[in-house]
Amino acid sequence: MTDYQQITAAVMLRSPNDWRNIVVINRGSGAGIKKSMPVMAGSGVIGRVIEVNRTNAKVEMVSTDNKAANRFAATVLTKDGTSVNGIVSGYDEKSGQLILSQLNTDKAIKAGDKVMTSGLGGSTPKGLLLGTVASIKKDDFGLANTVYLKPAADLDNLDVVTVIAPTIGGND
Repeated sequence: MTDYQQITAAVMLRSPNDWRNIVVINRGSGAGIKKSMPVMAGSGVIGRVIEVNRTNAKVEMVSTDNKAANRFAATVLTKDGTSVNGIVSGYDEKSGQLILSQLNTDKAIKAGDKVMTSGLGGSTPKGLLLGTVASIKKDDFGLANTVYLKPAADLDNLDVVTVIAPTIGGND
């Protein structure tokens, strides 16, 4: 994370009817925030900036139900040292867990494995914590795995967030 700076912001708006989709933060382009930057709370990713004006920005949550959302490319770091790539593709509102799908393999994934951003999407740096594997379920045909993640951040309790901004040429 040496080529990235952290911009701290406060959550200033979160609508009850759009709770799991959007938060508005009190920093914008004037603070160096740009569209597509990842946003974290505590040690975990909570979303990505989707709209910016001078004084604030809109963050689409990782738990969004927006089907057109720019999803996070992820890597499961397994206990045996292999990396399994997938996409955070949804959120299970009942369990409060993120859904990881489109896995390139299903071997070796176990509950408790850490899930990080893979950096493969291009706009998100590698190595940001998304969550830990809670459970693995096969689809109805026994073919594909869906992995359920306990989010690293408390998605329901957000006051202060950190926007991860790349620095130009590694300079602050």
